[in-house]
Amino acid sequence: EKQILGMNWFDNFIPKERCKKIKDVFKNNLANNEGFQSSYENDIINSSGESRIIYWNNTVLRGRDNEIIGVLSSGEDITESKEAKYKLEESEARLASAHSIAKIGSFEFNLETQMSWASKEAYDIFGLEPNPDYVDLSPIMDLIDKNDREKVISARRDLIDGTNPYDIEFAINCKNGERKYVSSKAKLEYDINGKPIKIVGINYDITDLKKNEIALAYAANNDFLTKLWNRRYFEDNLVHYDKPENYPLTIVMADINGLKLINDAFGHKFGDELLIEAAKVITESCNEGDLIARIGGDEFVIAMPKTSEKEAEKVINTINKKCKKTKIESIELSISFGFRAKTNETEDIQDILRSAEDLMYREKLLEIPSMRSGAIETILTTLYEKDEKSEVHSRTVSSLSERLAKASGMSRQDVFEVKTAGLLHDIGKIIIPLEILIKEGKLTSEEYSVIKQHPEIGFRILNSTHDTRSISNIVLNHHERWDGFGYPRGIKAEEIPIKARIISIADAFDAMTSERTYRDI
Repeated sequence: EKQILGMNWFDNFIPKERCKKIKDVFKNNLANNEGFQSSYENDIINSSGESRIIYWNNTVLRGRDNEIIGVLSSGEDITESKEAKYKLEESEARLASAHSIAKIGSFEFNLETQMSWASKEAYDIFGLEPNPDYVDLSPIMDLIDKNDREKVISARRDLIDGTNPYDIEFAINCKNGERKYVSSKAKLEYDINGKPIKIVGINYDITDLKKNEIALAYAANNDFLTKLWNRRYFEDNLVHYDKPENYPLTIVMADINGLKLINDAFGHKFGDELLIEAAKVITESCNEGDLIARIGGDEFVIAMPKTSEKEAEKVINTINKKCKKTKIESIELSISFGFRAKTNETEDIQDILRSAEDLMYREKLLEIPSMRSGAIETILTTLYEKDEKSEVHSRTVSSLSERLAKASGMSRQDVFEVKTAGLLHDIGKIIIPLEILIKEGKLTSEEYSVIKQHPEIGFRILNSTHDTRSISNIVLNHHERWDGFGYPRGIKAEEIPIKARIISIADAFDAMTSERTYRDI
């Protein structure tokens, strides 16, 4: 006990709790009648005031008669090595975290045993349970996409032979069904004799990067809406089709009739549906080797290798038959076509394209008027089916307007225009939701704003065809007021066309003398 107390000089260098531990160790060593040896680390403050880490080794000393004569204690300053170890561990932890976040896994392949080791991160990439041992590589190779396995094997062989560096990308199909993409880089390690003994490398999960790359490549070459090729892809690849072995090469230009009318009457959602259906019908009717692209808002082009004009015409007839069975909001899909075949190398493919386009526009001039007239009839029918009272109201306004026009001394042609405008004045209401059209009570400001769109929509629908263009301006202005507080333009008095004023009076009179959901007669 006296010997232990004689160690009080420790108190000046060792923190109190540590000092007690040291004294307890010595006390136990001396109390035990054995050659007990103890080792441990502790912090001290040296005479310069520096904090140091000491590694201690303590041994009980005995005399000739085996009596305890003291304790031999040696201390080694391990501060620098300890700090280096801490820094290494921190660095390894940071590296492990970085690898985990970046989805990087390391691997080794023993060339003699043909066995492989991989880090936890590498196993995570492949969706496998980690294994700290060297294992057979087959289960991992089985996950590599069959189209890429030979590439991986060849890259490994080339690395060993010194032919090429190991720097490849490949796809894997995980057991959970997930498809991933991996970038793999590796190098050889050699023994003291310069013989290659193993491959060491990293696998990097590039799935997100690859998916973005694929998406960008798709967007660059494909039409997002119809999933067909776009103009850029068509123009870049037409040269591959323009070869003698593909002659006759027929180019077909196609244009959807009335797409603007559909967009104006029913909204762009329905116009998009029309485009999607058109792409579907064209794709189903064409041959597998044909190059089909959407090259404009309503324009498509088809390159048909080894196809004569007569054979192309058969395909077009098939498309037209399917179009008659395809309807969007009761409006039949209608497409105009033009086609021309290249039969020899002396012909310029761009001249063939222009010729096909010219023929298409000629057909379009013949198709559009009848198509649009039919579409307007369909729009009216659809409106009347949606709101039964609209038909009665429209016919009443038409009759009243005709009588007013005659009474004001208008010509026969003008009377006919007013009568027709009265019948079609509410055609723009095709876009108004049914719940607003039949709502009981007062409309909200938002609902009224929707209602106020119908004169402009009606104008766009009627202005799209020659037969109704003359009355489109009457319909546009039939809700303007003499005092300038009408809509959509807020014009007043004589600025409002007289035919529109007639429709306005007839419309107001019928509204006041008919039953309405929002007020009494």
